[in-house]
Amino acid sequence: MTEASRLAILVFARLDSSRLPGKALTALGNRTVLGCAVDRLRRVASETPIVIATSDRAIDDPIAAFAAEEGLDLYRGAADDVARRAFDCARALGLSALVRISGDSPFIDPAIVDAVIRRYAIGDIDVATNVHPRSFPPGESVEVVSTEALERILASNPDREDREHVTRYIYSHPDLFRIGNVAAP
Repeated sequence: MTEASRLAILVFARLDSSRLPGKALTALGNRTVLGCAVDRLRRVASETPIVIATSDRAIDDPIAAFAAEEGLDLYRGAADDVARRAFDCARALGLSALVRISGDSPFIDPAIVDAVIRRYAIGDIDVATNVHPRSFPPGESVEVVSTEALERILASNPDREDREHVTRYIYSHPDLFRIGNVAAP
């Protein structure tokens, strides 16, 4: 199996946002916020499979229904432990790495996603990112994280915030992880 075939785009979405409840399925024109993000991710040149990653709580059942309607793979897991959800999904799908995208990024640029995937494919890093340091605007965040790095994060037993924000632990421990940044031109 090639490295590319062991990579998937995981779109993390939930409906209980404290600032805007239901945001993922809020209408944005004739589509939802999550639908707009998925439409743009379908234009990623690498043709990487898209998986919706949501919680296993009933409140997120409409997101599961969205994934089914869109013909997308779905993974449901821990609500408050996004790092665990990411790792468990990667393991369940046999992924060597995942592309981490927020479901509330309706204007995500497919070219930026491709650039970060290409950086990861060079093979000398644990995470490829365009947010450390940040040079792209909010809403354009892309990270490719190896499954092995996720396993190391979980094994370190980081605090709740690190587990919710997944890669925060990596960025605060650059001595333990190889990080490759893709900067805006």
